Amino acid sequence: MTGTEALRWYVSVLEGAATTPIPLLSTDRVKADGGPLSVGPLTEDPPWPELGLFLGTERPEDGMRYELPFLSDWQDQPRIHRSLAATNVALANIVNEARNRSWLAARVHLDFVTHPEWIGSLALIAPNPVWRRLERRRIPPSDGHAERTLVNIVPRPGASTDGLEVVSFQESAGLVTRLQRRRLRGERAFEVFYHGNRLRAEGLIISCEQRGPLYWSKPAPFIRSITLRSSVIHGGRRYTAPAGRTIGGPTEIFGVPDIADETITVGDRSAARDEFADSASRRARKHAGERLGQRWFAGDHGVAAAFLRSIIGEARSTLGIFDPYVTGLELFRFAHAVTRAAVSIRILTSALPFHQTDHVVEAQRLDEVEQEVTRLQTSRNSLAGAQVRVLRGDPPRLHDRFLVIDDDVWFTGNSLGTIGDRAGMIIRLPDPAPVLEELAQLFDGAEDIATFVSRRRDAVARAAATLAKEN
Repeated sequence: MTGTEALRWYVSVLEGAATTPIPLLSTDRVKADGGPLSVGPLTEDPPWPELGLFLGTERPEDGMRYELPFLSDWQDQPRIHRSLAATNVALANIVNEARNRSWLAARVHLDFVTHPEWIGSLALIAPNPVWRRLERRRIPPSDGHAERTLVNIVPRPGASTDGLEVVSFQESAGLVTRLQRRRLRGERAFEVFYHGNRLRAEGLIISCEQRGPLYWSKPAPFIRSITLRSSVIHGGRRYTAPAGRTIGGPTEIFGVPDIADETITVGDRSAARDEFADSASRRARKHAGERLGQRWFAGDHGVAAAFLRSIIGEARSTLGIFDPYVTGLELFRFAHAVTRAAVSIRILTSALPFHQTDHVVEAQRLDEVEQEVTRLQTSRNSLAGAQVRVLRGDPPRLHDRFLVIDDDVWFTGNSLGTIGDRAGMIIRLPDPAPVLEELAQLFDGAEDIATFVSRRRDAVARAAATLAKEN
């Protein structure tokens, strides 16, 4: 479609007279073109005819990723108008079906599972109307002048930069130290900004009185030095190792290259280290760890157990304990820490802690877990269930330990019963959704605790009877 026709079609959708688009070339047209198109209620963002400037994907300050997945590589900062559809469960189910998802991805180059906000939605993308390219360059100090930056605009044919306002602002270790404002006049499509000291970082804003903001960049440093690292493979080694612990069992062959590294720094070496930036980076990593609840426990089981009970007590809808070594003792010590009656409890353990060579000990553990499950279920005094299931298999399919609190998943290397006894850590996963799916599948395929206890009691009784006969 031509730009004019595309704009006219977009406006017709906003006005409630939607039809399927008609391609420009007759060879591209099909029977369905121009037919009625069903569109649900749309929310305009921003209100039409305003356009918003896309600032880019990364938002490290809040951890968000505001993506426009259908942008082309050459569209640096286009202006956008979004018409967002309300959630439609039926349409989402159709779009998310594997075959439909693949079909759509091949044609619109968009994965609707990753970007569900675009199901039934529309976007108008308006490329920069004034320039083809924006150039920025640092000019070293010379002729008594401090550092300068050159901002040069390469306009589109027939476009004018007259009247554009260019704002340059300096940033130094979190401080805005200088702001300069220029307005382009006539055919002059560039500006030089003088900086009173060594420039750490510069941000830029370019706006048009008629169109609004056309460009925005957060403060960013200019490249003063480049570190080049080259790696050269000059040989290698091959090893044949056992694939398991079985003597004479299968083996695996793997190769290890011998690599020599060389590092060269080109440019101003003094710029290679920035104490302010290094300190800020360390604080950012520390903050990320604190945000994810990263905790290291060593030699103090009581402190670790108290921390686990505190986060379990925060559950509002769901508690999940997935630990292949949970027994009745762990149920008593942690599952009862739930504070809200509406919380549903799911606990997944395995047969490992119950299979004992001493049948008396195994019988005691079976009695213990049965009593704790009964007490947990009867003490809840709510409609929310408490389910306990057991993974079969030696070894079971689950190795690591996970604690599910509502929509969050905590990972711990140590079992709940021994956490803190030896050095280990717990951390909240940054992307819990795929782990929740896997844990749900493990839980659904496990055996109910009552069935497991009954079956193991019969097995223990038979083993005890056989041993008595032999003696």
